[in-house]
Amino acid sequence: MRRPLCVVCLLFVVTVFLSVCFIPPKQAELGKAAGKTVYLAGKINHKEVRPSLSGEEQSVIYLNHIAVSSESESLFEKQENFEGVMCYLKEITEAPLGSMVAVKGKLQEFNQATNPGEFDSRQYYQILKLDFRLTDAEIVKITKEYNKLYELLYRIKEKCSLILDKYYDEVDAGIMKTILLGDKNSLSEEVEEQYKRNGIIHIMAISGLHISMLGMGLYKLLKKCRIPTWLAGGVTVLFIWCYGMMTGMSASACRAIIMFVMKITADIIGRTYDLLTALAVAAVLLLIEQPLYVKHCGFLLSFGAVMGIGIVLPILEESMGKKLPRVLRGLLPGIAVFLVSFPIQIYYYYQYPIYSITLNLLIIPLMTFVMISGLGMLVIGAVRITFLTETVGAAVVFVGHSILRVYSFLCGVAESLPGSVFITGKPEVWQMVVYYVALGVFLILKIVGKREETKKKVVKDRESDTKENVQKILQVKEKKKEQTQKQRQVVCRVIRSVVLGM
Repeated sequence: MRRPLCVVCLLFVVTVFLSVCFIPPKQAELGKAAGKTVYLAGKINHKEVRPSLSGEEQSVIYLNHIAVSSESESLFEKQENFEGVMCYLKEITEAPLGSMVAVKGKLQEFNQATNPGEFDSRQYYQILKLDFRLTDAEIVKITKEYNKLYELLYRIKEKCSLILDKYYDEVDAGIMKTILLGDKNSLSEEVEEQYKRNGIIHIMAISGLHISMLGMGLYKLLKKCRIPTWLAGGVTVLFIWCYGMMTGMSASACRAIIMFVMKITADIIGRTYDLLTALAVAAVLLLIEQPLYVKHCGFLLSFGAVMGIGIVLPILEESMGKKLPRVLRGLLPGIAVFLVSFPIQIYYYYQYPIYSITLNLLIIPLMTFVMISGLGMLVIGAVRITFLTETVGAAVVFVGHSILRVYSFLCGVAESLPGSVFITGKPEVWQMVVYYVALGVFLILKIVGKREETKKKVVKDRESDTKENVQKILQVKEKKKEQTQKQRQVVCRVIRSVVLGM
């Protein structure tokens, strides 16, 4: 069996998917505690400063390892194992990550979808392991112990955010912070909606492009410096893990980091890296951590895109790649991703941007320069040399700004074209199943057809080789026969001359 580990992982993913669909995990119920002021304790595992509804900045902390204090136990009908709580603090508070805190606030459930097509906040936050939220919260107690590494990464992220705010304008800084730091709080709603409408919002997510560019760049640089492969790989993996933690470790980032670690490990131990096996292992590890990821849009689109590149693209290239002109051949990766992700996108967004394949073909290659612009400005801004910021820094900022304006222009052109958006509505699950079964059958038939064609070619080659060998053997025999006849003739002549001479 080829790729046995991949097959086992795939069976595990299917099992988890069916389990979640038919036996969905129970959501936390607050009962009479909803809307009441409660006292809770927990550990801070994430924090951010985001704009409130009034436009002012507001501190938000995310707690796990939740415990209900004795003052609030009577409000809960039964003790439940809450996974996490989201606390909107009254005041800007610098509570370090990893510290234990006691908080007081008004307990509220997340909004549940009541109409078809409405965003289900409760299910979304359940996937993120957040059961409820506290509003008007305040920290009552806090421990001195905290996670120094996580707090250091948070401080670095804040410093990088300030540098981007200083050298880019407001709109560009929001985009750069989203792309490089995973911070969407400063992203313009207009820009976000424009990218969503045109099917390029995925460039905002921390994913394979970031990990491969930063990770492989550092790994190759260290190897060129003649650092041992195992040490270069270890340093790179540690750096990428810290980067993932700093940017929030989203589902797409986790997937990319796991696959990157497997690639580096394969290089260190001298084994062959297999894309599909690494993808399957990443899916298993994420689903062990949170089975509900099978309902998460980001998880499905991220894995679907890689499956399109790893499974569908090679088949498309074999079947039609040689027949297409080079210009059209560049569309095949986008078509491969489209074939896998189309049902997922319309299931969550109810529409599909028709020109997104062509648009991505123009935008994705430029993303490398956008990231170089942002990363370069972070380095220049951290050095704080006036000459560099006024000359090199200005040029670096101009490059990033120009490309982002090109993105906006291309999106505007795509939206102005007729039929730019195909409104489908939300498909039924059975329709998606039929689509993927049909796609699977198509791919299997293509694979089987390719194998049969290969077999026929091998048989034909063998037959031609056999005919050639038979002809060569006959020719050799014929030559030997001729040589034997000549030798006999020579012997007869010698005998005749001897007899006549006597």
